[in-house]
Amino acid sequence: MPTFHDSQGVRWSVSRRWWPFRFGLLRGPTMSGDGMYGLVQLVIAVPFLLVWPGWLLTRLFGAPWTIVVGRAGRQVHAERVVGWAASGRRITEIVASVQGGGGVSLPGPVADAS
Repeated sequence: MPTFHDSQGVRWSVSRRWWPFRFGLLRGPTMSGDGMYGLVQLVIAVPFLLVWPGWLLTRLFGAPWTIVVGRAGRQVHAERVVGWAASGRRITEIVASVQGGGGVSLPGPVADAS
């Protein structure tokens, strides 16, 4: 994930969203897997582990990747691009645009994070 600072010193990040959900189900105070917390993790994780192979196959055969653009720690834009190579090219375009100081070329309105 490219992370860099623009000409005004604001931190930007551009990455692909690997999992289609915007939240982390297994985040918690510890990841030790002991006691009841471990059982809850297991109950939550098993369905995702069963779905994951199908998700991976759809990604390999043309499902769009979501590119997420962050500015100063906040998401300011997300767009979908079909294909791994095309999404990599778009990430490179966004990074070059921001680093070049010409602003970022994003379709649609982008909220200013300042």
